[in-house]
Amino acid sequence: MDLRTKLDLLNRYSRPQPGQRPGAAGTDIHRYIEGTVVSNGYGSCFVAETSFLLKERHGSSPLGLFQRLGRGTFARVGKDPALKDLDLEGALFIDTETTGLAGGAGTVPFLTGTGRIEGERFVIRQYFMRDYSDEAAVLEELRRAFAAASAVVSYNGKAYDMNLLASRYILNRIEAAGLDLPHLDLLFSSRRIWSGRLESCSLKHVERHILGFDRGDDVEGYLIPALYFDYLKSGTAERLVQVFTHNRFDILSLLALAGVAGAFFERPLSSAADPRDLLSIGRSLELQGEVEAACSCYEAVLERSEEREVRNPALLHLSYLLKRGRKWSGAVKVWERMLELGGFGLVPYEELAKYYEHRVRDFAAALAVVEKGLKRIEVVRELRETGGYRDIEQALRYRRARLRRKNGETDDG
Repeated sequence: MDLRTKLDLLNRYSRPQPGQRPGAAGTDIHRYIEGTVVSNGYGSCFVAETSFLLKERHGSSPLGLFQRLGRGTFARVGKDPALKDLDLEGALFIDTETTGLAGGAGTVPFLTGTGRIEGERFVIRQYFMRDYSDEAAVLEELRRAFAAASAVVSYNGKAYDMNLLASRYILNRIEAAGLDLPHLDLLFSSRRIWSGRLESCSLKHVERHILGFDRGDDVEGYLIPALYFDYLKSGTAERLVQVFTHNRFDILSLLALAGVAGAFFERPLSSAADPRDLLSIGRSLELQGEVEAACSCYEAVLERSEEREVRNPALLHLSYLLKRGRKWSGAVKVWERMLELGGFGLVPYEELAKYYEHRVRDFAAALAVVEKGLKRIEVVRELRETGGYRDIEQALRYRRARLRRKNGETDDG
């Protein structure tokens, strides 16, 4: 859809001012969406509730996949030690639909969806503002939901949803809730795992390509604020059915995605069929200090793919991990393979020269590698007509002179 079409759609709706009463809109919602009105000390709001069995699938992914995972897995998924004891059965899954996408004090979450695992079901409750005057009541209901939760799960909630809610609590002079809970933000997890092969890590894109879920005729996110303003203006909630469905899909995807992401980290060799995913998981595990698991991922990449874009990074990272772990036999094999394949600059020459000189004190072998490296520089310089490699060339020449002395030879420059 081009920009002109989007603008035409948006211009159909006019934005009412906060506090404008929608007339019959307060009761019209019941005509299209099943739910109840709940009351608390701040007023009342509309709540729609639906539930799904954990044995059901969301696309090709079981909602209950998380049940097969160890609890400590989510610390790896979220790259956060605070999640080491995360139990999804106590977590609150959350996603908001707002009156604007840019944020700011004027942006209001008019529909907030939450999900909780209750027994063998995943229960979704959607808290809706029939008008701006319902906001405080919605926030109070959410505060109670946060109070009963042990963690939060979202998609970009750290940067958006939770900050937005925090600001609304302040503006309504209600004590904020949920901000101190451990937070698994699956947007960042998805980027760490799938950005290597997906052109976008938007939730809709991840749903389609990872969860096997297609939303079909789903409402576009940029239209959602306009649909709410139209509801306030017209008093009819018919088109809000799409918004509730959109929000419900978001919440369901959070649960399914948490299970899939957890499986990728806990059992990467069997869960990640694409070598690009294995490479990404290996890198994430490496950065979290899980060296053995990272090495297994990199080795699996090398077994499953000969694509240069995937194979070369795996070889490079594997070589450094083997070196760091003083697994010299494996490291040498990797460096030698890197020499055969090319495309690694002078890294394998340097590393092999260091190994032969300092680890096994085979000065002749080290000198031979250095000579190959210097010849490589000459070839590259001729082909590219560039003066690059100046620093490393100087270092290799210095190493060659030292090795010649150690090897009993006379350095002729």
